This record gives sequence, C-alpha cells and structure tokens, in this order.
Amino acid sequence: MSGAGTARRETTARLGIVVALVAGYELAARSGVLDRQVFRPISLALADAGGLLAQKNFWDEHLLTTLLEIVAALVLGTLAGFAAGVGLWRSRLVDEAVQPWLLLVYSVPIFALYPIFIAVLGGGTAPVVAVGVLASAPAVAINTAIGFRTTRPVLVSVARAYGLGTAGLIRQVYLPSAWPHVFSGMRLASSYSIVAVVGTEFLLSTNGLGHEIAYSYNNFETTRMYAVIAIVLVIAIGVVLGLGAVEKRLHRKDA
Repeated sequence: MSGAGTARRETTARLGIVVALVAGYELAARSGVLDRQVFRPISLALADAGGLLAQKNFWDEHLLTTLLEIVAALVLGTLAGFAAGVGLWRSRLVDEAVQPWLLLVYSVPIFALYPIFIAVLGGGTAPVVAVGVLASAPAVAINTAIGFRTTRPVLVSVARAYGLGTAGLIRQVYLPSAWPHVFSGMRLASSYSIVAVVGTEFLLSTNGLGHEIAYSYNNFETTRMYAVIAIVLVIAIGVVLGLGAVEKRLHRKDA
C-alpha cells in the first residue's frame, strides 16, 4: 500500500474516532443518560457559542484578549525557543546541563509563578503572555536542537567549502534541514500556549475566555460556560489544524 493511501486511512480512522465520541456524547446528553444540568449537548453548546460571538462586548472583553495573548505567547515562545535551541545545538555541555530543566517546566505548576510575573510585569495581559511563553518555548528549543543535530554532515561540509559562515550555515543549511523538527515544536508550543493562557485567565485574570469560563461556573451559568468552552475548543482545533496544513504545504514544496 502506498504512503498516501496509508496516510488517508490513518486520517479517516482518526476522524472516525472523533465523530464516534462526539456522537456518543451528544446522544447520551440528549437522551438523559447524562444529566442535562451538568452535561450540555455539543450541538446546543455550539449554538450558544454562535450567540456569544454575535455580541460585540464578548469580542472586546474576552475573545480578542485571549486570541492576542495566545498569538503573542506563541510568537514570542517560538522566537525564544528557537534561539535557545540554537544555543543548545552549539554546545553539547550546555544542552546536557539545561535540557533536563526545560523538561522540568512541564512537571511543575507554571500557574503558581503568575504572582511573580505580576510583581515584575504588572497586571493586564503581560503576565498571562509570560506564562504562555514559559510553557511554549521549551518545546521549540528541544526540537530545534534535535533538528540541527540531525542535519547531514555532508551538507555542512559542502556549505563550508563554499565559504559559508555560521550565520549562513544556519540560514541555508541547518534551518531548511531541521524545519520539520522546528515545526513539530511549534505545533506542540501552540497547544501549550493555549492551555497556559486560558488556564492562567481561569485562575487569576479579570478578562479573557478563561476568566469567562470560571465566572460562569461560579455563578451556575452552565449554558454560557459550555458555550465559552466550545469556543476555546474550536480555537485550539483551528490552530493545530492550521499549523498542520502549513506544515504539509511546506513539505510538498520541499518534496
């Protein structure tokens, strides 16, 4: 079987699993197997989400705030992670010393550092973005270092023979060779940044989608809570699928 055929079967299987889970939950919620006061049917949650999206104040106070924070966290996390990854690649000693600490980021409650960021950066969106950057940068750094190290030495030797310096090697040899790893790191970083931003808003912020979920929950507004959760899920799925589409297009160009 061809690689394309296998990929299509895998994609179909993944979609089938998702559709089956969504349909099962929808049926259970609508039939009363699940308590309707606690478990909102997905179709109704999406309809309620559409109503929220029609409200200008919801965009101004919550949705745009979260989107900007996610984008800022992802962009800054990617830039910081790429720079750190190049540093890890350049020094094996630094890599061995630092990489375990980068992995440790995912085993500690990053949200607990939010008060420190507030003390340093003040209130508003800056500390939320800082938490998102801290959550997303390690994935890019680790994958960048791996990608640079797996670049074929013959490519480097030929480039050096043509007189390329370190900057030229990174731009014309290492980065084109390592971009699949870098992009994989970006896809992970996008998920981590969304979780970090929304989670931080949920706990300590005064606006954004995370704050709106927490506020709705605390005030027993389950309909609104599920609507906002649906919006967060749509954003997360859209970001991951969008980056996946860009990755596939770049891969086709390189093929």
